[in-house]
Amino acid sequence: MFKGTTARFRCYDCGEEFESCAVHPEEYGAFSCRTARADEAYALGLEEPTVEALSTAIRATQTYVALPEERRAKVFQLLFQALVDQPALGDWLLVDVHPRCPKCGSRRSNLTNTIESKPCRLPLVRCAAWANLDQESRVRVVDDLVGTLR
Repeated sequence: MFKGTTARFRCYDCGEEFESCAVHPEEYGAFSCRTARADEAYALGLEEPTVEALSTAIRATQTYVALPEERRAKVFQLLFQALVDQPALGDWLLVDVHPRCPKCGSRRSNLTNTIESKPCRLPLVRCAAWANLDQESRVRVVDDLVGTLR
């Protein structure tokens, strides 16, 4: 489990204010994630070996290197989303998306502040399948994923 924080959001579509558990915005090495259908919150912990292995595979992938600089950060984030052990969750995991508004169902919301006095716990997901790949397989996976994201 990951120690998260309760965050307050405001929906762009209907103006509703609501609270949801999230990774603190200043937390280094973790992303807030939510399942696509059920909207359950998770923390994606990026251990140093995973980050380093992905960075090494990316540097060896011409399709990523050829991307415009402004697209690389988004593609990097989408790569992490794809590397998470999805089958264990039973649903796709979306990285850095806001929770659904309880009133209208929209994901278009703005983080207004965090409530430090109300900690919450987030299940931690990992990239175990990625960690078990050899370097050649990692480069192939990154190349395939980047090709689909172009």
